[in-house]
Amino acid sequence: MQRREPEEQRIQRRGSEEQRRGSEEQRRGSEEQRRGKYPQGPNLTLSRSRGHDLALSRSRGHDLALSRSRGHDLALSRSRGHDLALSRSRGHDLALSRSRGHDLALSRSRGHDLALSRSRGHDLALSRSRGHDLALSRSRGHDLALSRSRGHDLVCCLARGHDLALSRSRGHDLVLSRSRGHDLALSRSRGHDLTSWSCLNPIFTFNWQFTNRSNLLTLNRDHKESSIEFIFRKNAAKRTVSLQSRNT
Repeated sequence: MQRREPEEQRIQRRGSEEQRRGSEEQRRGSEEQRRGKYPQGPNLTLSRSRGHDLALSRSRGHDLALSRSRGHDLALSRSRGHDLALSRSRGHDLALSRSRGHDLALSRSRGHDLALSRSRGHDLALSRSRGHDLALSRSRGHDLALSRSRGHDLVCCLARGHDLALSRSRGHDLVLSRSRGHDLALSRSRGHDLTSWSCLNPIFTFNWQFTNRSNLLTLNRDHKESSIEFIFRKNAAKRTVSLQSRNT
């Protein structure tokens, strides 16, 4: 009886040790799973697999996800140069860049930094292509997305098109302009006077203030209400233009 009791105690102790070891392995496994060593499901999950850090990832698709795969950092893609951008690798959709198109997306491909860009068009986008800095273009002199190139002062500029952008080229003064048409834009060029304008589906937040002489231009975007507002003031005329657009 006395021998049997120590044996039972040893068996019980061994079982408790195995149970403790199992709990430790389970805890270690949960930690590794949390770190992403063993990703659970490729769709809309937090994953660190193959570099994914604190990001929702769809491997080989990166849809609506933060991705770090092959350079993607914090769901801001760095793949092939894409920095601070949501990416769908080899597709980059929904301001997530569309490679070789970059449609309404943050892209750093071939120089695009912190900018919505449509390469070879740069439509409704802040672009850093060929020098564009801070989605405010710096290309050929464009500084702080307010282009100063060839006279562009205090303007958001889209190279080779100046689409839905503030432009001062050829007389445009603190106005939204679509060159060769001046459509859906505030324009003063050739008689155009300040008018209301609405843009389509603004995505990103910007809050900038630019001052030049007596002019003040303020651009505001509300995160929650998805509204965008342009306010123009000039000391001489005391005019104010307010523009709002809301996503449906």
